[in-house]
Amino acid sequence: MRAMPAVLVLMLIPARGLAAAPEVSTPDEFNARASALKPGDELVVRDGVYADWRVEAAASGAEGRPVVIRPQTPGGVTLRRATAVAIKGRFVEFRGFLFDHAGPDIAVNVLGSRCRVTECRFLHCGNPRSTFGHVVEVGEGACDNRVDHCLFEDSKSMSLGLRVRQEDRLALRNCFDHNTFRDIPHLSYNGQEPIQIGQGYAGSHEFETHALVEYNVFDHADGDAELISNKTSRNIIRYNVAAGCRAALVLRGGNDCLVEGNVLVRNRGGIRIHGRGHVVVNNLCAKNADYGIAMPLGGGNHSQAERCLVAHNTLVENGPAGITFSNYQQNAVRPAGNRILNNLIAGGAGVLLDLNGAADNEVAGNLFWPTGGAKVGFEGPGARLADPLLAGEEEALRPREGSPVRDAAARLAQVTRDRLGRTRPGGGGPDVGADEIDAAMPHAAAGDAVVLPPVPPPRPATSADAFKGDLVFSMDPGGPLRGWQREGDGKAEADGKMLRLEGATVWLAQDLPADFAAEWEYQPAALAARASIAFAAAGRKGGYTLAFGGKKDDKPDGVVTLAKGLPKHVVADGHDTVLPNRPKDPIPDPPNRWYRCRLVRRGGLVRLELSGTAVLVWNDIGVVGGPAPGAGAFGLRQEGAGSWRNLKIWKGKA
Repeated sequence: MRAMPAVLVLMLIPARGLAAAPEVSTPDEFNARASALKPGDELVVRDGVYADWRVEAAASGAEGRPVVIRPQTPGGVTLRRATAVAIKGRFVEFRGFLFDHAGPDIAVNVLGSRCRVTECRFLHCGNPRSTFGHVVEVGEGACDNRVDHCLFEDSKSMSLGLRVRQEDRLALRNCFDHNTFRDIPHLSYNGQEPIQIGQGYAGSHEFETHALVEYNVFDHADGDAELISNKTSRNIIRYNVAAGCRAALVLRGGNDCLVEGNVLVRNRGGIRIHGRGHVVVNNLCAKNADYGIAMPLGGGNHSQAERCLVAHNTLVENGPAGITFSNYQQNAVRPAGNRILNNLIAGGAGVLLDLNGAADNEVAGNLFWPTGGAKVGFEGPGARLADPLLAGEEEALRPREGSPVRDAAARLAQVTRDRLGRTRPGGGGPDVGADEIDAAMPHAAAGDAVVLPPVPPPRPATSADAFKGDLVFSMDPGGPLRGWQREGDGKAEADGKMLRLEGATVWLAQDLPADFAAEWEYQPAALAARASIAFAAAGRKGGYTLAFGGKKDDKPDGVVTLAKGLPKHVVADGHDTVLPNRPKDPIPDPPNRWYRCRLVRRGGLVRLELSGTAVLVWNDIGVVGGPAPGAGAFGLRQEGAGSWRNLKIWKGKA
């Protein structure tokens, strides 16, 4: 059984003063009550499921006496759909809410100072039309805020962001800590960063925001190539853990940031560096597919790494390179003035340290251990080639007693602790790599101990194939109309091996079981055509309706929707990955490729995949739109013209 997330454990803790304040249950009541709150007051929202709330908390608490906004019971309030909460004022604590399929606007926008968003869950939230924009945002001019112990799962756009546009309205000293970012699918070529610090507006890379990003967990967060996208200066990114992600921790821009004590294992990459003066120390990068640390050549809107310190990192079995100056841009500018010192670099393939011709960098005191077909690359003075005698796995990976890393490093004024907060040096001199073998653990009461979150374990890929039982229907390529019954007007005809519909509805002659797996291919004749699949429809009415395609406001509608019941109540939506992510991108009309779809209905779970990516997930617990439908009819509806082929349906396994 999967361990309960820390954020859920926290939400079981009783809230302070559980019945201390009158309860509200409408947006008007919320806004009226919020406008009158004073230091130490609480605003309590009655337990329930609410949609489309547009509310604002502009009250001001005081140091030690915040204004607290909370559910009647922790986790007892679900906020859905077009809900947008604006937190203004000072010392406002927003705690313990569940957001489900909230969007497309920012779900929680922190616009005040010394405010806190804590112990909230954000499931399937974001903008289904674009992977840009934030689920939770700390806005311009908002200072000294904290977002902590929150869970972001299946985000459709960027999860958590710091908005930076103007130098005279900087959001300063904000903290993002102890959050979990889990199971974020890759929906587009850009966007969906779990954490974004700045947006890269003209000159904003130079803005000093002094943000702190620490103790966050990234668990199979695949949305963007950047887990943490840093685009401002003087920030600290430390003690974060990432595993199983198709991404890396990226200093995309900005200068003079500290990246320390992070653990990155089994990702696409470890740490990527652009900008000046960064200090990247005491990090553990292991088994990442592309690199441990990359310092790409600059060009275009990507700056090269300059005058950065990369020291005391442990880099083991990382793709084709431990540290690489990769040729990331054409017409590139080579990294210069960087110091690569006291790192432990081991691997069995590729080049352990590849400078790619960039000679104007100091490389010294590193320990290399090439195995298999690996080569050292550039050694530099003071290099050692020796087995570091590593023991342990992943976050526990460290040198054993007797390792040649011991006391072998030069002292650096910037590095006085190891990756767990232990004093460096612990013996006669500092040890090479991220760990001090002889150092005593720091005293936890003094606040010096680093206790990292556990690394998420590898996870088997979810597959509809594992849920397939007996085949109950297969479209006949020799007669695609066989097994269907037309309803009403419109055209339904065989077109070779395909079923072509135009303004028509067809139903399978047989009902389906409540649990099933289906797959099919669909191609609209034009983007104005809209298709839908009805299922779990008793008597061919109600049930669920899954729809995609068509146009909205004379533009292609890039949203897949799941509606429930009669009248149709939209319960979930997702990004149509067949269409471009941004309106300015060119759009093929008619589409030049097919929708390749997989649909699983298992109990309350409805999951749709387009071309292997889960774009819509809905867990029906019988609260929104009435009880969850059971067994029923399966039908296809077509507005405009479209072609269907290769439809197969299996009974779900128990």
